[in-house]
Amino acid sequence: MTTEYLIPVNYVVPLLKVAAEKGCDVQKLAVENQLELQTDDDSLTLSSDVTPDTFRKLYLTVSQLLESEVNKYSHHEMSSGALEAMCYALVECNTLRDAFNVASEFLSGRSTFGGTLPEELPLYEFSNDGSSIRMLHAGYHGLESHEINSSRQLRMVYSLALWHRFCCWLTGQYLEVHSVSLMGPAMLNLMDYRFHFECPIQFKQAENFIQINASALDAPVVQTPESLKKLLSAGPFALFNIEAIQDSHSLAPKMRSLLGGEENGDIPKLSEVAEMIDIPVRTLRRHLVKEGSSYQQVKDEYRRDIAIKYLSQSDISITAAALLMGFEELSAFHRSFKKWTGITPGEFRRRNNIDTTKSHGNC
Repeated sequence: MTTEYLIPVNYVVPLLKVAAEKGCDVQKLAVENQLELQTDDDSLTLSSDVTPDTFRKLYLTVSQLLESEVNKYSHHEMSSGALEAMCYALVECNTLRDAFNVASEFLSGRSTFGGTLPEELPLYEFSNDGSSIRMLHAGYHGLESHEINSSRQLRMVYSLALWHRFCCWLTGQYLEVHSVSLMGPAMLNLMDYRFHFECPIQFKQAENFIQINASALDAPVVQTPESLKKLLSAGPFALFNIEAIQDSHSLAPKMRSLLGGEENGDIPKLSEVAEMIDIPVRTLRRHLVKEGSSYQQVKDEYRRDIAIKYLSQSDISITAAALLMGFEELSAFHRSFKKWTGITPGEFRRRNNIDTTKSHGNC
């Protein structure tokens, strides 16, 4: 039986937010795509995840409503047939490096998901010390930062995320992203960005790229034309479901999903999680070690994301964020946040230009 992967609402809501900002009737879009959309003041929420096909239709509809940016910034648009041909060529490659070289040939002067590859811009480039590579997205190469609006930036985020996940699927392993650079200032809620990339994100950059280990270039391509056919039948946006690109036995993502709603410090014990997923505690620990993780790491990553969610909201002070997360002392929250991210809550807000005038200061 074929697994029906669903696209989490966190990917869908930013698309609807941008559409609303541009004056689109999001309620009409929701009805046309059979989405149960709820609106409350300036917030949009969906009651359930959506199928890849629904997300694809919504993405294309919103893209057409906003602006035909591909035609504005590319002389040639890659057809679905050409894109499919490229994918079949990539699964025949030996390594990810070979796949990048083949993709460069296909993408030169063309576009896919809003990205073009001019001759002067490679598909990837090495960092100065050679330890990492930058996977480039050239959709708006040459534009100034002030020319990047919310719809263009969202297109970049989707494109980078999709290309990264395809490379993960191609090699059968999760390729950790160390950092993301985006043109233009932050225009969406920071959680909308972080749901795509759990790593530092830098804005107002000259180019759009994600940075991964250079060793990934030597990763063997493990997919086949048969597995590609299954992926294409499900739709490329199925890659937005983390289980579609990670080992189905990977437990860390599943455990994090069980922590949803526990934002005030009442996180279940490992024994309780083990009971929920029907795995002995000792076996669960062993699986996490094999994945290079631990339950403490799972909890820290989850609480880090919740903290960032609160700190990204200008009307919530740092003190309020600490209380919402169950910290009795502000200093303890500061220590924990610095442990999770390497910076203090105040520094996080300064780096991301979060206006706190609506809240009662940063304290």
